[in-house]
Amino acid sequence: MQTLSIEDIEQLNRSIFRLYTLRDLDTFGLEALSIVDRLVPGELPMFHINHGVTPKLDYACLGGFRLSAEMERTMHQNFASHPIVANMPQTLTGAYKISDFVTQHQLHQFEGLYQQFLRLQELEDQMVFFLPNANPDSWQKLSQLDTRLVGGGVN
Repeated sequence: MQTLSIEDIEQLNRSIFRLYTLRDLDTFGLEALSIVDRLVPGELPMFHINHGVTPKLDYACLGGFRLSAEMERTMHQNFASHPIVANMPQTLTGAYKISDFVTQHQLHQFEGLYQQFLRLQELEDQMVFFLPNANPDSWQKLSQLDTRLVGGGVN
């Protein structure tokens, strides 16, 4: 693992400070995502709100990017098979990559997630994190409620 430079640490501290100053819930998602994107640049940064029981996913991307209706349908239909979702409650804390759970070869076998979504965007991995509004110990209860899980993704 590469050691962070003084400049990296200063940028991280400024970013954390900026995150703590965000107060407007209507703009929080994209503002927070722009801060994260400066720290960890990605091809398709996405802020998302997952709804517990239902595979409903509300999202916003930097730059106003929107998925096609077909890609949104594919994303919703394959929600439960996503390796990060399939490994909840472990993935409620920290940041996890798809590659933490499946190999690249296994990922390429996912018809919906990879073949109909990531591959079409020329993406090979995805890292997702959730904001700490849920306790992994209460996952049994959360998984039966329409609880919102708020987080971000970097592709």
